[in-house]
Amino acid sequence: MDSCVRLLLVTFPGQGHINPGLQYAKRLIKMGVEVTYATAFSALNRMSKSATTPPGLTFFGFSDGHDGGWDMDNVDHQMEELKRRGSEAVAKLIISQAEKGKPFMHVVYTTLIPWAGQVAHDLHVPSTFLWIQPATILDIYYYYLNGYGDSIGKNMNDPSWSVELPGLPPVTGSDLPSVLLASNTYNFALPLLKQHFDMLDAQNNPKVLVNSFDALESGALRAIEKLNLALRLLFLRFHGAKSVWLPHHVSRWVSIEWYEMASSTHLRQASI
Repeated sequence: MDSCVRLLLVTFPGQGHINPGLQYAKRLIKMGVEVTYATAFSALNRMSKSATTPPGLTFFGFSDGHDGGWDMDNVDHQMEELKRRGSEAVAKLIISQAEKGKPFMHVVYTTLIPWAGQVAHDLHVPSTFLWIQPATILDIYYYYLNGYGDSIGKNMNDPSWSVELPGLPPVTGSDLPSVLLASNTYNFALPLLKQHFDMLDAQNNPKVLVNSFDALESGALRAIEKLNLALRLLFLRFHGAKSVWLPHHVSRWVSIEWYEMASSTHLRQASI
């Protein structure tokens, strides 16, 4: 067995997860860590083939049963297939690397795939949850799923309503992530987020990597006492980065829009 530090990074196969994952992987590579980036072919097949892969980064793809892309009309089935196939593929990869004498020392996984953390746990590999959004959004989801869900669900559409969540300033319904609405296409994410939080609650000293910095979200980073939210600013230079699959003019527009949003201190809607 050599002394190289190897990390397995598993991400949900969506644009909003792939780019943050790549930014994080590049930071680890600069520290001398070898990163294996695992996600479904439904995402890898859409990546630019002209992009140069930096030394120290390798990609591992697996089929989620929808290699040509997802059909949002049948998302529950697709999420189940992603979990079933992804769990099996990631477990085989971890075991295979260990048998070759090149084990992964840590697994990092992003939102919507709690099964990746469970696989790591079952195989006795340390793991960390990478939250790719600001800490405030994590806090909102956490409290929605831990005691505030009924109140938010009943009043979110009332423009005169507001709520004070622990450690956060008062927020109105329009400030909250739209995924909390029962009619939202992406509300399938809520049970998955609950699984994430349940896994963290079961740990003695849970740690979460968060896309933020202290000067921006000092209160939000400490709003949930039992969670240790460790800072990882993934997008510090995102305005100079390119999307892995968007046309250049669209990528540039998205980068400018994000940079302007990140420079603002007023939090508005956010989504998965």
